[in-house]
Amino acid sequence: MAFAEDLGTFSMAYGLIHDIFSNDPHALGMQFSAGNNLNTVYFDALTDQYFEITSRKVGKDGSVTEVYDTYSSYSYDSKKGVYVGVGKTGSYSATQANPNADVTQQVNIVQ
Repeated sequence: MAFAEDLGTFSMAYGLIHDIFSNDPHALGMQFSAGNNLNTVYFDALTDQYFEITSRKVGKDGSVTEVYDTYSSYSYDSKKGVYVGVGKTGSYSATQANPNADVTQQVNIVQ
């Protein structure tokens, strides 16, 4: 009986560790690091889509422009050893203003 309890505890601990460090888009650790790495598939629970940032460029003004693809699903590519997006639904570009810049330079005030 004690062996079964120890095995159950080990199994739960292993599952938690795997969930934190796995690169599966649904893994707990991936939810907190979404968008950090290029060419890595992440899951966005708000839009129920998978996305992959394919490029990131910093402008002279400190703004950051990212290009990303969205997918309807994902699968594991055993040859490459990574998760890949499946069923591409779009490709987008987003620019974030320099967070350290003066706000009056980022916003056009209309009177």
